[in-house]
Amino acid sequence: MDSAPHTVTSTSGIFDSGSIGNGQTFSYTFNTAGTFEYSCIVHPSMQHGKVIVT
Repeated sequence: MDSAPHTVTSTSGIFDSGSIGNGQTFSYTFNTAGTFEYSCIVHPSMQHGKVIVT
């Protein structure tokens, strides 16, 4: 873990956690199937991924 804040931000704009500090959590409920890419606004080149909902 590090002390920098992070975000979980959808590249399509459907979800955004806002700033998450150490020890905090974020959750989002996906209501449709699909592939949803996300990144950290603070560290976009380092932290990114995707959620696949079937």
